[in-house]
Amino acid sequence: MRLSTPIKLFTFYLALFTLPLIALQFASAHERHPLAMQELDWQAENIKRVYAMAGDFHAGALIRIWDMPGRTQDVEGRRCLVGPYFIFDVDDSFAFNIDETVTVDLLFDAGQTDGFIISYDHASDSPQARTIMLDRDSGQRWQWVSVTLERAGLANRRHGHTDLGIAAPGAVLFYDTQADHEIVLCDMKIGRGDRPDAGPVPAGTLSLRVRNEAGGSVVPARVGLYDAQGRMPAPGEQALVVPRFTDRTRQVPVRRGFEFWPAGKGYAFYVDGDYEAQVPAGRYQLVVGRGPEFRIHTQDVKINAHGHTRVEVELQRWINMPEQGWYSGDPHIHIERTRDANPGILALLSAEDIHVANLLQMGNLARYYFPQYAFGEDGHYLRDNHALVSGQESPRTGHRGHTISLNISSYHDPVDFFLYHDTAMAVQADGGLFGYAHAIIDAFHVSRGLALDVPMGLVDFLEVLQFSMIDTEFLYDFWNLGFRLAPVAGSDFPYINLPGTERSYIRIDGPFSPQAWFGGLRQGRTFVTNGPMLSLDVAGSTIGDTLAAAKGETLNITARARVNPDIDSLDRVELVIHGGVVATAVSEEGSESLVLNHRLTADGSCWVALRAYGKNGGLAHSAPVYVSVDGVEEFWNTAAVPALVEKYRNRIETLLNALPDAYDDLERWDTADLLEPVWKAQLPALRQHADKVLERYDEMLQRLE
Repeated sequence: MRLSTPIKLFTFYLALFTLPLIALQFASAHERHPLAMQELDWQAENIKRVYAMAGDFHAGALIRIWDMPGRTQDVEGRRCLVGPYFIFDVDDSFAFNIDETVTVDLLFDAGQTDGFIISYDHASDSPQARTIMLDRDSGQRWQWVSVTLERAGLANRRHGHTDLGIAAPGAVLFYDTQADHEIVLCDMKIGRGDRPDAGPVPAGTLSLRVRNEAGGSVVPARVGLYDAQGRMPAPGEQALVVPRFTDRTRQVPVRRGFEFWPAGKGYAFYVDGDYEAQVPAGRYQLVVGRGPEFRIHTQDVKINAHGHTRVEVELQRWINMPEQGWYSGDPHIHIERTRDANPGILALLSAEDIHVANLLQMGNLARYYFPQYAFGEDGHYLRDNHALVSGQESPRTGHRGHTISLNISSYHDPVDFFLYHDTAMAVQADGGLFGYAHAIIDAFHVSRGLALDVPMGLVDFLEVLQFSMIDTEFLYDFWNLGFRLAPVAGSDFPYINLPGTERSYIRIDGPFSPQAWFGGLRQGRTFVTNGPMLSLDVAGSTIGDTLAAAKGETLNITARARVNPDIDSLDRVELVIHGGVVATAVSEEGSESLVLNHRLTADGSCWVALRAYGKNGGLAHSAPVYVSVDGVEEFWNTAAVPALVEKYRNRIETLLNALPDAYDDLERWDTADLLEPVWKAQLPALRQHADKVLERYDEMLQRLE
C-alpha cells in the first residue's frame, strides 16, 4: 500500500524523533541482526533449526538477497519456506563433525521455483556451493530433488552455528532481473550412508606457544592444525573467541589464496600466544601465521594418545615495516565492543598484526549496529603498539554511497541523513577524517556521493581495495581533477574477509600512536595492499610528499615492490602518472621483489603513483608523490578535466532526479518505508547544496581558460 504525502511526512518526522531511541533500544536489546537473521517455525526430519537470512559471503557463493527475508507460508496444505535464502542446523544427534557423503532430498513447488543454490559445511575446506535448476518441462508441480554432498562436515561452523544453506538463483551479489529471487521449499530429508561406529578416538594434550621471532615475546597468532585429510579438530576453549555478527565462534573459514594461508586449509583459529587443548591422537600439520610481514610457519606434529606434546613456534619475520616507519591498519571492521571485551578483541586483531583496528559503528536510516562503548581517547585501547579505535560507517545508503568517519571523538548521528556534507563538516571540525567506502564496481552508487562532496573539500580518503579487488576509476578521476584523496583498503569484516586481509600502511615519523597513524593518513603517506609492500622514491621524495622541481629538470624515480613468498609472487609493477602507465617491470616466472627505474622530465605539475600485481591475486597501490613544477601546485590533468567535470555533473543530476530504490539499501527491511519520505523532505536542502557544488565545477573549467 502506498502512503499519502501527509502520512509520509508524518512518518519522516516521527522517524527523526525516534531514531536515537530506536538505536539505543537496539544497542541494549539486540532485537535485530545486521543480516536480518530470524528463526522460523518450520520442521523437517533431523533439522533442529532453520533461519531466514539476508546475505552470506562465506557460503561458497556470494549470497545477497534483493527483497525481504524469507518466511513460512502454507501452500496447498504444506508448510513451506518461501523466500530468497535459508540456513539450516542439522540435529547434532544425527550428524555432527563428520566426514561423509550425505544426501539431501528437497521438495520444491516447481511452479514457483526455477532452481536453487545449495551450500554446506565441508569437512576440510571452506563452505562449498553449487547451483541446480529444476526440470520445468516435467509437468510436475511438486518435485523432489536429491543432492549429494561430498565430504560433508556439518560441524556447526556457519552463521548461527548452522550447516546448510539454500538460496534462490537470483540471491547473489550481482542482481539478475531474469533470475528467480524466491524458492518455495516444502520438505527436506537428510540421509547418511552405512558407516560403522569407530568409537571415540583417544586424545592427547597439545601445548603451543607462539613467539615473535627467536627469543621474542609471546604473541597472538592465527593457527591451523590439519590431519592427512585436511580436517581441523575443533579448537579448545583457550582459542580466542571471534565475534562474527551476533555469533561467538572459535574457528573461521579461510578463503584460499586471499587470506595469507596455504591453499586447501579451509578453517583456522586464533590464539593469544599460549594455547593448550585435547586433540585426537594422530599426525597433523601445524600452520601458524601473523599477517603478511611474517613467514607462514609449518611443521609436522604427532599427538600421542594420553601423551603431552609441547610445541614452541618462533615466527620468522619476512619484513619489518614498523622499523621503516610503516604501520598497518584496517579502517573497516565491524565488531560490537564493550570495555570488558577489549583484551580479547585486541588479541584477535593483533593475531593478524593490525596496528590500528578501526571498529565502525554502522548506521542506516532506522538504527545502528555494532555499537561501540566510547569514542575518542576513551574508546582507544592499546597494547604493544596495537590499538583499537572507534569509528563510524554512517551515513550510508544505496542512493549515494556508504561513508566512513575515522578518529572521531563522538558518534556523529546524521539527523538529516541524505545531507552527507553536514556529517562530513562535523567530522572534520571534530578533527576526524571523512571518506567513502566500497569504491569497487561503484557499490551503492558511491560515485554520486563523491561527485557532491569531493569538490567541497569534504572527502579525505576513498576505499579502493576490498574483496580482493581494486578499482581506481574514481580515485584517478579526482586526482586528475586536482584533489588529494588518500587511498585506503579495508576488510569489511565480518561481511567479507578476515580482518586485515586488505590493509592500509601509514608512514609515521617518531613513536607509534593512533593519532600519529591518522596524521599520516591525513597527509597521504599511505599505500594499500593485500600482500605486496611498496616503496616509491621520486628524486628523494616519497609517498605523500610534494616535490619542488624546475621545468625541464630530470627526476630519477626508483619504485620497488616486494611480497612475502608464502603469500604470492610478483607479476609486474607499474608507474602511473595522471592515470597512465609510463613504465613497467615484469617478472615472467614470478619474483619476490621487482624494481623499476625511470627518468621523468618535469614538464608540468603532476601526480606519480605505483601499483603492483601478484601472480595469485596480490594487489597494492600507493598514494602519489606530488611533483610541483615551478611552484605550480595544481596537480590536475588539464586534458582530462572537461570530460571529468561533465561526468560528475551528470552523476549529481542523476542523483537529484532519482528516487531511492529500496533494493539498493543493504538493510532494506529496516529502511524501505523511510527512504522515500526522508529523501523527499531533504531534497530541497540537498538541491541548494548541489548548486554550490556545481559552481565549483564551473570554476574548474574557468581556471582552464
